[in-house]
Amino acid sequence: MRGAQEETRWVNPGIVVADSAVCGAAFSLGMIIFGRVIQGAGGGVLVPLSQAVFLESFPPALMVSHLTPYDPAFQGWLQNLQGFFASHGDPVAALREAYAVIYRTLIQQATLWAYIENFRFLAYLSLCGVPMALLFKKAVRKKVARGPVAD
Repeated sequence: MRGAQEETRWVNPGIVVADSAVCGAAFSLGMIIFGRVIQGAGGGVLVPLSQAVFLESFPPALMVSHLTPYDPAFQGWLQNLQGFFASHGDPVAALREAYAVIYRTLIQQATLWAYIENFRFLAYLSLCGVPMALLFKKAVRKKVARGPVAD
């Protein structure tokens, strides 16, 4: 894990815990709201951080490397599943059920990757939208300062 992620991994939960203490010791509604806002900012960073750690720990090539029929780990997994299903039901359908479990695992991994990639795309899109929003806000202020335009 990179240094910045390592530091952030410990700082953001600390922010959330500290602001929980602020909310618990609050003596006014304004202080509770302030604590909750800071708590949300600290906790909001945890979602993309956890996804970045996941992406770094399990690259796509590693996740699917054991899902080839020629891999010994895949063959062992298939035999264990087939033995389990054969002992609990129809031995003829056991192989089909074992492949179904492996296929569902592959689909879950692909879905997780698609979710993370969509989240990353939306994060970039949001970052691109911030300057546009600031420019639009500036244009609206100028229009309000000049007054309404007569037709």
